Amino acid sequence: MRKPVALFVSQSAHPWGGVESWLERLVAALEGYGWRVVVGLVRGRSNHDPYTYLALHPYRESVAITCRTGTVEGRVRAIQKALESVGPDVVVPVGIADVLEAVRRVRAAAAKPRLLAVLHGFGLAQLRDLAAHRGQLDRAVAVNRLLHAALIDVAGLDPERTGCVPVGAMLPREDACRKEGPFRVAWVGRLCRESKRAGDVVPVAAALDALGCDFRLDVVGSGPLEEALIRDVERAGLVRKVRFRGFVSEDE
Repeated sequence: MRKPVALFVSQSAHPWGGVESWLERLVAALEGYGWRVVVGLVRGRSNHDPYTYLALHPYRESVAITCRTGTVEGRVRAIQKALESVGPDVVVPVGIADVLEAVRRVRAAAAKPRLLAVLHGFGLAQLRDLAAHRGQLDRAVAVNRLLHAALIDVAGLDPERTGCVPVGAMLPREDACRKEGPFRVAWVGRLCRESKRAGDVVPVAAALDALGCDFRLDVVGSGPLEEALIRDVERAGLVRKVRFRGFVSEDE
């Protein structure tokens, strides 16, 4: 009996992050339910490297989707070629908007894969992309209720074709909570300004310090803003209270 096939098409420029961890867990779960899952990783001239990505996330089955033209048309054609090669029943773009047009073209030919979109964050560009292709989306889900409302109110999607599927989290160990010592704060995520607001780290620490709070702030993660944040912490005289942990595993 033929297994149902799911194709996820993902970026490969940033191998670590919440969406990347979500994808790894989801692929394993789907395979446990009897699906054949293929992870398509885009490959460009400089930023996207599927081979570095796969060294950290060794998927059972993957395909490199190469485009070196740097154009929208080149990207769409490369994804279309991968769709025709894999022949999926369900296609899920993971941060790659060109998948939407590639699926439209494949459907216009012969294959009729279902298209599922997942909204992980508040990105107006993503909502615009979904709005432009809302007629061909079989379903779109968001990871919280506010994003779910945005799919309907901002992107204009049919409510009957939308849903909310919160991302789960592992329960902490019983000894994970400290009852004594300084007030502990953790900032966890990719260190970038636009989508994660990592620039708030130093002002928050400075405000706690101005209040005379005995605190320790652990910054967990890495990204383009990391070096600037370290310098700002040093200038603010907060080195003893703010610690940069860099990237750590999800379990840790």
